[in-house]
Formats: sequence, structure tokens, C-alpha cells
Amino acid sequence: MQNRNYLLIFTFLLFLNLVSQKNGVCATFNSKLIDADTLTLGRGTDFNKTFKETKNEGWYGNEELSPADGLLTKIEINAAYTGSVTFAIGLIDQFNIFIPERKFQRKVKPGLNVIAVNETIKSGQQLFIKTPAGPVRYFAGKGGKIFVSKNRKGNELTVMENAHLAFSYKIKTGLISQAPARKTIVSQNSGKTPYKNILIIGNSITKHPLAPFWWGNWGMAASTKEKDFVHLLVSLLRQRSPSIDFSVLQASGWERNHEKFVFAAYDSVFLNKPDLVIIRLGENVKELAGFDQSYLNFINYIKEKSPAARIVVTGNFWTNHAKDLAIKKAAESAKVLYIPLDDLDTKENKSSIGAIVTGDDGAKHVIDHNGVANHPGDEGMKQIAERIYSMLP
Repeated sequence: MQNRNYLLIFTFLLFLNLVSQKNGVCATFNSKLIDADTLTLGRGTDFNKTFKETKNEGWYGNEELSPADGLLTKIEINAAYTGSVTFAIGLIDQFNIFIPERKFQRKVKPGLNVIAVNETIKSGQQLFIKTPAGPVRYFAGKGGKIFVSKNRKGNELTVMENAHLAFSYKIKTGLISQAPARKTIVSQNSGKTPYKNILIIGNSITKHPLAPFWWGNWGMAASTKEKDFVHLLVSLLRQRSPSIDFSVLQASGWERNHEKFVFAAYDSVFLNKPDLVIIRLGENVKELAGFDQSYLNFINYIKEKSPAARIVVTGNFWTNHAKDLAIKKAAESAKVLYIPLDDLDTKENKSSIGAIVTGDDGAKHVIDHNGVANHPGDEGMKQIAERIYSMLP
């Protein structure tokens, strides 16, 4: 075990666990960490320091971000009051908006509080705090930045220069094995932004044309068009904005030739200026050399075509750590939201030989192709849609 200090950007908080259960994902994980190395993040809670205090019911986070996947195991916070602190793990997106993935709440008392936790944190994610019951303590001095929400209810952040929060935490990095303890639940009220025009870029999981072994023009292995992740996601988003429009770009051609692909072939899909673009690609990539740069080039092309659009990328459904690391690296460089999916790669979430599909022709067809059967079935499609929806601002 070795202590090392790394710089980390820290984000995330939200009102109470009650609110988090109402407005987002409720998921627990059983996590195990092997070959761990402990990192200490944050500038500390030293009682000998002179604290300043600010009372704002928004979110606060230091500038450090997690340098690796790991488990958040301990938080030390110097509190100024008796009450609750809400912690949130997430990231800051391209518009300087905090996107929380997971929230939890702990009681504190005046002075130093040492809090044991067991929460997964991914590379590039941050830890934020929210203290609705009292002031926040911080150190003032040269260097350091604190990210602060611009108002009590908003996610948009501003920066306090030459300051850092009076808290630190420990992360154990290593090989994490995690299994969902209960299914993800998404409420009617998850998220806030009323998107108007969505573009979803993907491969056969997103949309596959008619073929001798496939009978629809939607996400492969869903039993009907309405049960693929695209249509389920759009249905969830229409709870926010009933008149939302969407389009799908089948981009498996880019996956197979990502280093030499000419993006002008996709120009026409951006004529409607989408305000949300979801990239759901990677499974068909064979050449990993330069894949992270190719993915970043794709993101930058989208930014050029739709500069006002929020961009979200997902990892692979079929577990492939090398591909996911490349996608994550590109997402971090571009400051866009990355949503992992590899924990959904389970037998229960896949289709199977013998599964029934109602095709575009209205007839019932039986899946007899192993490649089709390996795609997400109805449950997997539902999990993908809910995962993406739950993490959208």
C-alpha cells in the first residue's frame, strides 16, 4: 500500500436521499477490490488552519478528479454544524454542469468527522458536497479552486479561485468487481432538461436493417420496435417534452474504418441541429490502435456541426475494458458525459436462440442466429435506456 497525492476535480451533490430516490437512479452495488493502492485526495482538514465559512445551499467540490477507477472508502470533513451532508459522485460536462451519478447522505457534527463509505468512483469522476443545514468550511490561500453551483437548485457551476474545501477522502484503486444488488429504478421525474431534437448514433444495437436473419429496422434482438433502447429512451424523454423529435444514425461503417473515415458522409444528419447527441458505438471496432483519437475526432466533428448540442457517450454493452478506456479517455478530453454499460453484459440482459420477434411484416419470427441472440434482448434494451436516461441532466 502506498499513499500518493493526485489532482482530482470534484463534483456532485444533490438534496436528500429522498430526493435522489425520487429524481434519479436507485441502485446498490456489492463491490470487491483486489490489488488495491490507496490514494488520498483533497487538501486536508487540519485544525491548525484558519477556516473561512460560506453559507450557500448549493454544491461544492475541489478541483481534483479521480485518476483511476476505484472505491471511495473514507471521507474526512471538518464541519461547522450538526446536521447532514449530501455527497455525490459524478462529473462536470462540457457546459460546466455537474452530472451526478450516485448520491448518499451522512450525519456530521462540529469539528473533524471521519466517515467510512464503500462507493465506486470511476476515473475522471469527482466528489461534491452539499450542506443544506449550515455553512461550508474552506481554506483560503494561493492555488486551488472550488467549484460552486451558481444557485441553490441549479447544476451550473462557477469557480472560487485560491481556495479549497476542508475535506479529503481516500480512494482504493485496483481491479473492481461489482454486481448489482437490485435493479435500476428510474422515476417519472428523473432529469430536468426538456430536449427538443435528439440524434442517436449507433450500430446494430441501435438500429439494424432487414436481413435474412433479422426482420425489423430497429435495435437488433428487441422483440418489437417499441422495445429497443432508442424507442424506450425517447418514450422516457417525452415525459419531459412530449413533442420531442429524434433521428438515428447507423454508424457501424465508422467503427470498421475509424482511422480513415470521412465524416462529411454524415453531414446531412446535423441539418436539424440536434440539442442532444448520444454516441452508442464501439462493439464492432477491430483496430484499437488510435481508437481513442478517432473517437475524439468524432466528438469534435459533432461539436463543429452542432456546437450547442449536449453530447453523451456510452461504453460498450459487451465487456471490453480496452475499448471502454479509449472511449472514456476521449470523453474526458472533450469534457462530455461518459456512461458505462459493461455491467449490463449478463445472460439475463441478452436475447437467446428461440426468442420471438414480431417483424416489420407483422409476422412472428424465431431468432436462430447466434450473433443476433448475443444482442441485448428486451430486458437489456430497457436497462440501457434507463441507464442513459437516469444520467442525463
